Amino acid sequence: MDDALKLKKATHNLWTFVVSKFISALGSSVYSFGISFYILSVTGSSLNFAINLICSLLPRTIFGPIAGALADRYSKKKMVIIGQIGETVAVTGLLVYIMLEGLSLPAIYLTTVCVSIAATFNSIAFTSSIANLVDKERIQKAMAFNQTSLSLATIGGPVIGGFLYGFTSIEVFLSIFVIAFIIATLLDTTMDFRLYSKMNHDEARQEKLLTNIKEGVAYIRKQELILRIVVVSLFINFFFGAFEIGMSYILIGQLGIQSQHFGFIEASIAVGMILMSIFIGIRKPFSSPLTIAKWGIISMGLITGLFSMLVIVDMSYWGIVVYSIILLLSLGLLVVLVNTPIGVMMQTKVEEEFRGRVFSLLETMAMALMPLAMIIFGVLYEYVPSEYILIVSSIALIIVVFVLVPQKLVQKFSEEGKEELVKKPVIDV
Repeated sequence: MDDALKLKKATHNLWTFVVSKFISALGSSVYSFGISFYILSVTGSSLNFAINLICSLLPRTIFGPIAGALADRYSKKKMVIIGQIGETVAVTGLLVYIMLEGLSLPAIYLTTVCVSIAATFNSIAFTSSIANLVDKERIQKAMAFNQTSLSLATIGGPVIGGFLYGFTSIEVFLSIFVIAFIIATLLDTTMDFRLYSKMNHDEARQEKLLTNIKEGVAYIRKQELILRIVVVSLFINFFFGAFEIGMSYILIGQLGIQSQHFGFIEASIAVGMILMSIFIGIRKPFSSPLTIAKWGIISMGLITGLFSMLVIVDMSYWGIVVYSIILLLSLGLLVVLVNTPIGVMMQTKVEEEFRGRVFSLLETMAMALMPLAMIIFGVLYEYVPSEYILIVSSIALIIVVFVLVPQKLVQKFSEEGKEELVKKPVIDV
């Protein structure tokens, strides 16, 4: 295949990928809004809501490593399509059940589990395919525009869902999900998932699945840069739990912010993510992505600490709202500024035959820490002043970044593509 035709196909892959992800993410967002609202409004139980959340998180944690190993052994395109079909069939099954028997919590929980399992295979196969879908020069663009579409869907889903909830039934929410995923699946069938692939899948299939997963763990342990990125990501997910719980606890529980104003504050993080995604998508690739990511994480740590000023400094009601919006908008900018360079490094530094396992193990460990962080910080906020928790978490995250990403490491990998990953374990995890 000549270069011109290959670039043309890569362009088709890029925009089809972005549109497909937006449509499916919007459908998922509308569906999640409808199901969550139903559980909370009909049952009035936070426990029922938490159970549904666990039904979503737990399967991702369990099936993540399996999905990663399979993505490295078999066709990623087939995994993406089968995963999307699985999600569509699960929700269609719930829709049919409602029409015949009416809606019930066990049916919702079972559907959530099935959707979560299918989404795990779909998501990991898609994420590990980006470097195969587009040329190296446009990996950053693909990841940035993908983030833009996801952020727009995050904002649009609740808006559409809120409008529909008062006028339509839960069947409409489910139908939107099914239609969106059918369209996304049809779009995905037109993409070439092996356009820039150099991998021989037949060789990968010869080994046992468990052996493949162990090899993925061993691979991460041997790669200095990848291992440090994984460990730092785990600390980010853990300490960021202090901010996620603290934000709602402080603004609603301690400062009495009204619901409509709290909505604007929450939405500002998505606005920041959209703005930064667009900026990164139209600019040239970063020359030193590790430097950008390092200082972006440090800045996120500073924002976590600055949020404590809401309870330390006496502010007016509108001063609290404006200050919170500025911090959340800045945080949204930084989240994309950190995630995109790290994502590009992972796509370019991780060898193709290990991408599925590396991304799945990273996601699995992050998912496993989220409930733990929520429990620990949820208890701490009951007994420890919120400002102390935020400040300590901020300092701890900044220290972790300086220790695990020293300047000598940044300099070593500053010129992308010119440095080889060191083939020896650095951190024992």
